[in-house]
Amino acid sequence: MTRTSGVDETNWALITYHGTVVRYDPGAHRMRHDAIGAHEPNLFLVERGARVVLAWKDGEKFRPLDPETTPAGDPALLTAARSAAGLLTLSTEGRFLRADRDGTLAFVHTQALDWERFVAVRPDDLARLAFILTSRWFSALTGTFIDPEADHGVGRHRAQFGPNRYRVTDLIEAARADPTGSPVPRELFLTYDTWKTERYILYRPLAYFVAYGKEEMFNCAEIAIRTLFDFGEWDGDVLLITDVGHSDFPERLPADIRARVRIELVPAQDMLDYNLARYAIADFEWVERYQPIIYIDTDVVCDAPLQKMSQTIALTPELHAMPEYALGGPKNFYGESLMAADGMMIDPEKTGYCAGIFAFRNIQEQRRLLRTIAATARHVTSMVGNRDAFDVYDQPFFNYVNFKTGSCTGAVFRQVIQMHPSFRPLLTAKVGKGLVHFAGGVGNTTPKLTHMLTYLEVLARERRQRVAPPAG
Repeated sequence: MTRTSGVDETNWALITYHGTVVRYDPGAHRMRHDAIGAHEPNLFLVERGARVVLAWKDGEKFRPLDPETTPAGDPALLTAARSAAGLLTLSTEGRFLRADRDGTLAFVHTQALDWERFVAVRPDDLARLAFILTSRWFSALTGTFIDPEADHGVGRHRAQFGPNRYRVTDLIEAARADPTGSPVPRELFLTYDTWKTERYILYRPLAYFVAYGKEEMFNCAEIAIRTLFDFGEWDGDVLLITDVGHSDFPERLPADIRARVRIELVPAQDMLDYNLARYAIADFEWVERYQPIIYIDTDVVCDAPLQKMSQTIALTPELHAMPEYALGGPKNFYGESLMAADGMMIDPEKTGYCAGIFAFRNIQEQRRLLRTIAATARHVTSMVGNRDAFDVYDQPFFNYVNFKTGSCTGAVFRQVIQMHPSFRPLLTAKVGKGLVHFAGGVGNTTPKLTHMLTYLEVLARERRQRVAPPAG
């Protein structure tokens, strides 16, 4: 290991033969090793000249382990040696640190075998590895899902990905080389059996909603979120952007759903603010950890599983939205006046996009686009002195920016969304495409809620009939 100055620049976390990470238990005053990602790392190997010391992080301070803090009397200063394969041993007075299967560590044997060898990694690499091993992935070729776990049975500093096993050092290298340049790995290119290649895609889906105003809006949001889990088999998390008066919204949901719903408070003063709040997701750093992400209006009912759609979105760089009606309509729903003012040619064969449902692979790729849409809306409405310049508020800006930049596609959503405006008759049969959007005017919640409740009963009835035992 290379010596550098300062504790923070020279610390290393230790991964054992068993695929676990070494930590310090201050309550028991001893070292242990647990699954990667199970605990915040707090024990590090720190270089001190030709020798090294084990130190645990107590708040912001590093405290070297010494005979007074280790019941076995293990000395603080150690000798470190690397093998040709890059594996590390730690010894003192001829005794090597050993990680036993029961989670304990001690300086016991005078010979270094498998359980006495460790992989030393930087804390940021350990964070990447923990993210990989606590996330879900799928094969880009087959779509097969993989839930990686450290291989405790076989060990040898490897982790299991479906049928394949990879060295933890290979996983770290793949995370560093993520082609998206993301702060968290989103794709992994890995090699197994010497030359065979696999590409894995991160699958941590997030669906998010925006709700402000009257109680009916939140009743709609509750139905939309419940159906996402009940009929959409949603296997990700949910975000609701709202105001401080509705920070307790998750309490109205079942406990198993409630734990997966997060609230973000965004101040909003009028209808334009309400509609632009959907673009505020670009400002939440924690969203970096999700892929793919889908925005859903509160007047949408989910009626079929969304997993295949989500996987497709996780593989594509575009923004996905639902094509609606012709661009050249008389009501300026899609920002035709903005396009004309910018000298753009309007193709009458093209349709405008509904801003009520859109999706994208990850926020890193779309942050600039979403912020541009919101900024354009604020600039134009300020310039004309009218916050209600368009009946559909943000949608004209959504379309103008997307058409101007060539950022949007409707190919995926045509297959999974059914537009059913709330002025149409109530649905009496299941559509089953994935999402039914009861559009019909911003804030016009009363007819939308009626449609949603009626359709919810249609879905419940269909489910009861499907699972009912046969007569006789």
